[in-house]
Amino acid sequence: MQSIKALTAQVRQERDKPVDQNSSQGEKATEIYKEESPPQIKNESPKKDLSNRPTSKGGDLEKVISAIREHKVMGSKKMLIRIDDKHSAILGHLKNALDIDVTQFINFLLDDFMERYPDIKTEIKNSLKNSLKDL
Repeated sequence: MQSIKALTAQVRQERDKPVDQNSSQGEKATEIYKEESPPQIKNESPKKDLSNRPTSKGGDLEKVISAIREHKVMGSKKMLIRIDDKHSAILGHLKNALDIDVTQFINFLLDDFMERYPDIKTEIKNSLKNSLKDL
């Protein structure tokens, strides 16, 4: 039986390997993914009321800005992320120009994205389950 450190090192090594499209392991993972249908996951957390959130189609910019301002960040977790150069200048001016905190803005975008594409959570969970099966 391998130690936890050895397993962790193995997982990190596998994760950091570049994926080769022609490799048998990549093909095997693709075949496994195609064969298994994702299990239905019940989301037991209460749905947020997004009725006051404007849609991107024909949405009024002032409504979007006010919705971002009203968005409350509830967590305390901090994360260092890398932002593309083309976005960093705009993000740097959000607070002064629109009185929107960058953290508020990013959390608003993430909440909106997760509401629009809830299947991404299922994909992440299935990917983690499949990677643990290989060990």
